[in-house]
Amino acid sequence: KNIYNTYFLREVKDILGLADDYKLAQLIKALALQIGGLIEYGEISRVSELSFQTVKSYINFLQKTFVCSFVKPYFTNKRTELTKNPKSYFMDLGLRNFLIDDFRALRARNDAGAVMENYAYNLLQSLDITSGLKYWRTKSKAEVDFIIERQRNIYPIEVKYVSKKIIGKSFYSFIDKFKPKIGIILTKDYLGEEKIKIIVKKIPSWKLKCKLCSKTGFSRKRDGERHIAFCLRRFNAKRCTDCEQTFSSAASKRRHTRTFHNDENKCFLCHISSV
Repeated sequence: KNIYNTYFLREVKDILGLADDYKLAQLIKALALQIGGLIEYGEISRVSELSFQTVKSYINFLQKTFVCSFVKPYFTNKRTELTKNPKSYFMDLGLRNFLIDDFRALRARNDAGAVMENYAYNLLQSLDITSGLKYWRTKSKAEVDFIIERQRNIYPIEVKYVSKKIIGKSFYSFIDKFKPKIGIILTKDYLGEEKIKIIVKKIPSWKLKCKLCSKTGFSRKRDGERHIAFCLRRFNAKRCTDCEQTFSSAASKRRHTRTFHNDENKCFLCHISSV
């Protein structure tokens, strides 16, 4: 909430020279509702009451300030990639959930698939492979979530938040057309490998990487969950909840809290956020 109120409703409004923040708030909320889907500039323009070109300009600004990130389509004709709509993702899913006011568990949400696709994108970014990341979509709406291009090889990645062995028709269509050597399906908790026309590896999303400490290679789901829970406790123990600073130890954080977070001596970052 503090990030949204301070950054969007104050800083960005001033930088963009907006008279009020209503249109900007509508734009960012519309983007939050479109994660994992093609950016619909016309719809965003209608909802935000901004012109088409202004919407594109503001969205470009959000990308440059690391609020949102965009994935271009995969085409063998590289010129075509430049003219087609990208897919959008939020760099911080917590901010996205705040914008749509939904912090329910995944099992209770209608957008669980989109949330997990965004989560997978963030994981791929933490592995430093998003520079060559694309998506594939046909006129008949067959789609593969991510395509990685590396040294003239392509690797399709599909996100399936399920606990069973499944390969969708779109994945088969991509394999038939482009004949990659390996395909990857990120699942909820199913681990396995299948050879159809290529080798398809099914990997639970939690096996990729811990975003807090970068540890990889958990052999079991519960090992990954325990590790992430431990990292969260350790991270929160070292993070100031008032100004979001992090410290090398919990003791350092306690000293900071005693010294700066009282009525007489408020820390600089907290002062800035409350002005």
